[in-house]
Amino acid sequence: YVPNDSNMSVSALAIQPDGKILAGCYGRPETGAVVARFDAKGQPDKTFGSKGKTMIRGLATGVGFITDALKIVVGEDGKILVLTGTDTEDGDNSKHDVRAARLASDGKLDATFGEKGVSTPFSKWPAKDTMESAAILPSGLIVIGGFRTVDRTTGLGEGSGGHIFALAP
Repeated sequence: YVPNDSNMSVSALAIQPDGKILAGCYGRPETGAVVARFDAKGQPDKTFGSKGKTMIRGLATGVGFITDALKIVVGEDGKILVLTGTDTEDGDNSKHDVRAARLASDGKLDATFGEKGVSTPFSKWPAKDTMESAAILPSGLIVIGGFRTVDRTTGLGEGSGGHIFALAP
């Protein structure tokens, strides 16, 4: 049900309040990520995205792969947040960003979020960011937690490590 890409891996599942199942896969920059929705009996929900699935190419950037498992979080408003990490430079995983996409409840990218539905919440700093967890508050604010490895040559921070935290609208 996902693109014929041997590098795709189902790494995220979420259950919506109505019992529908969201499954997330990720792969190469050209395939990006796929979110598919199934009814409570496991049948594809053809009302979601295009024939039951949405491809999100903006989550994979640069020449590397998506390097972190996807996280899928469903907000109280029915919008779907899809987060991952991606190697953004030369494929050696030295520059790593957290990327987020938001889908409307029908599976289409939410153009009011970031740039055409995709955002890089920590892009201001040259570091290796890894997303570990995410939640959406009842107010709609997005909370992202994770880990940052700081490059000492940039002068941004001492050593490596530390938790990161973000609130995004």
